[in-house]
Parts: sequence; structure tokens; C-alpha cells
Amino acid sequence: MKRFAVPVAVMAALLASACAEDGTPKVAARIGAAVVPSSEVERLSRQWLRSTTRVETDAAVRAPVSRKEAARTALTYLVRLAELDHLAGELTVNTDTASDDVERAAVQTPADDLAASGWSRPDFLETYRAARLSRAIATKLFADIPVSDAELRQDYERESGGSKPSSDARVAIAYFDTAGPARQVADRVRDGTPFAAAAHDLGAREATTLDHVTPATPLPAAILNAVAAAPVEHVSAPFETGGGFVVFVVETRGQIAARSFDEAKADLRAHRIDQERQRRFLEWFDQRLAAERIDVDPYYGRWDPAHRLVI
Repeated sequence: MKRFAVPVAVMAALLASACAEDGTPKVAARIGAAVVPSSEVERLSRQWLRSTTRVETDAAVRAPVSRKEAARTALTYLVRLAELDHLAGELTVNTDTASDDVERAAVQTPADDLAASGWSRPDFLETYRAARLSRAIATKLFADIPVSDAELRQDYERESGGSKPSSDARVAIAYFDTAGPARQVADRVRDGTPFAAAAHDLGAREATTLDHVTPATPLPAAILNAVAAAPVEHVSAPFETGGGFVVFVVETRGQIAARSFDEAKADLRAHRIDQERQRRFLEWFDQRLAAERIDVDPYYGRWDPAHRLVI
């Protein structure tokens, strides 16, 4: 067995080259040929734990998040980004150029608001880049989504904007990662703070205004129904969505006449295709992620392919 022994000096050199002075490994995870540097994991973890959003959320739920939990969440996010980039390269899909509205939003969002949410300006832009990349990949993979007139007719009859008069609302909406800060928006607005400013102060992932929200708008049905019924200038309670929580306020609302099936068909088709394409993409992405060789340094935990996260 002596032939497998490693001299102490050599082992010390290997450890020194692989770890930082505090024992943190240089590489947090390997996804195929790509690597996730531990420096990125630690940076995101520190930003999140130090943000005012994290402090307010911990106070609300009385369940502080540990540094290790924050690091695992950050690493899961970075692993998914790395896999997305790998798949984009494999499919020769590129959306590196940020759209003007995203660049404008990044510039206009105060640095303090970004810091309060746990994101830097580059993180903000990277998140939007990933969203555009996902959509571009989905469009390339699932370019043709067949939709029958019978399906569209079902959607038309089911939607309140189909055979019945409906509304067209201007809606300010904010997206949060957790419910605690989202619940506080209404109180801030009642105290005189504008909705968008209140949402940003509380660390919203995004706060924006949708000029035309109708029954055909690609939002969850629960939110569309709530928008249709909500009093004007009244901040809603948080609505849980697949990726977090949403609050909104209807700024104005107007009535629109009922459209015929033929008039509504194009919007109904676009909505159904978009929803089906997103569903297929997420299913495909999760399958690829589960099959990918992902090695996580034990310092952070291990990769769980069944649930596709670091545990």
C-alpha cells in the first residue's frame, strides 16, 4: 500500500493550490467542462445575507438563513446558469446584447435599491440575459407548436375577454423572492410612498408598469382574475407564483368591448403557443440538467440530480 502514499509536503502543496486561505475551494462546482468559481458563490451569498431584504425577511419569518444555506442557493443558481450557457453554445444560440429597456432599467435603478435586494447591476443584467437566452433556446427547439381551432375556441370561451366584455388596465406590478417584503408594500404605499419606490425599497426583484393588462396578457390566471376584480389604486395582497410572489396595484381601468372569435384568435394562439413552449423548455432543461455530470465540492454539499439543486 506504500506506493499510494503521498508525501506530506506534496499534499500540503495540492491543498494550498486548491483552496483559499480560509479553506474555501477555488472551484465550487464543475458542470461538464465549465467551472463555477467559489469566489462567485461567496460574493452572491454575502450580497444576499447583507441585503436589507434578507434582514427584513428573517425578522418576519423568524428563520434566519445560514451562510451555508445561502451558498447552496447561490451555487444552484450559478450551476443552472452555467448549464444554460452550455446548452446555448451547443445549439449556437446567442443573446449577449442586452435590450435597450433592460439597460435603461439597470441604469435607472438606484445602486442602494440593488444592494437592498442582494443583487449588483451586473447580476441584474445577467438575470435578464438568462431569461432572453431561455426564450431564444425554447423558440429554436420548439419552433412549431401546433394549435387547433378547437383548442383556441375552448380558450376563447373560457377567457372572460372572449365572448364577454372585459377590461384593459394599467397595472403597476412588483416581483419578490419571498412573501415577507411583499406584504409590506401596501403599508408603505398607504404612508405615501409611490408603489415602485416602495417595492424597490423592499428589495423587489423587479418593479414595472404594464400599460395594457387584458385577459389575454400572459400572466397567471389567478393574477388576471384579481386584476379584473381589484379596486383601482388598491395594493393587492401577495400572490404566490412559481418563482416567488407578486403584488400589484391597478392604476387605471377601462372597459373593452367583446371581441369575436376571429378577432381574438391571433392573441389566443400566441398565448397558447408561448405557454406550451415554456412548459416544453422547462421540461427539456430539467432533463438535460439531471443528466449532466455535475461535481460539487464537498465544502458546499453535493449535487442532487433528482431535485436539480445543491443540498
